[in-house]
Amino acid sequence: MNKILMLMLMVCSTVGVQAQERAATFSVVPRVGVTVATLTNSDLMLTDNGGKIKAKNTPGFVVGVDGVCHLSDRFAFSLGAAYATLGCKYGNYDVLVEEANDEKLASYEGITNHEITLGYLQVPVMAQYSLAPGFTVKAGVQVGYLCNAKEAYDTRKFQQHIETGARTYDTTATSYENTSTDGYKKMDIAIPLGASYEYMNVVLDARYHWGLTKVQSPIDAQNRYFSFSVAYRFGL
Repeated sequence: MNKILMLMLMVCSTVGVQAQERAATFSVVPRVGVTVATLTNSDLMLTDNGGKIKAKNTPGFVVGVDGVCHLSDRFAFSLGAAYATLGCKYGNYDVLVEEANDEKLASYEGITNHEITLGYLQVPVMAQYSLAPGFTVKAGVQVGYLCNAKEAYDTRKFQQHIETGARTYDTTATSYENTSTDGYKKMDIAIPLGASYEYMNVVLDARYHWGLTKVQSPIDAQNRYFSFSVAYRFGL
């Protein structure tokens, strides 16, 4: 234990000395990019045949700004604000509505374009360390607030012959959309880990966000996603 405390003191002393050698500087880094997200433990279970529809990655976007305090040539801390769209999507699947009748025709609903989209206002706090000129690794904690939610899909009814497999579809499809945030947790806490490369004030940033809190209750679903963004650093 004493050795660990001594090591922590040495690290803190090193950072402090470097910070004293060069006065802290500040910069503002607006960024815009894309997200590739999914929700864990969000597979759909079909009751009629026991099948499972797996949750897939869905694309989204992120836009925000980071304020960075440079303590030395290598160490920096950032406080940011961003809006990001997360969620997941599902492949097409069929739901049994009615068992086969005397004519051996079973009734189904075909579900397509099923997607869940969650919009979050996020505040990441990150420590940054420069491994080489222009190349930085970073880690921290992020708090998100759910601003909006949408679950949408298209459905079309059809009948299928249980022996031949022949299908007869309705001529019209119905679109379903639910924009209520009921059932979703308002707060989302995540651990962002990332790396960036900077050249002539242009920053390419990649992060992986590991969600720690439940997105829905009582489902143990958590946000997991990558973000890729392009930014520009303005020195203050």
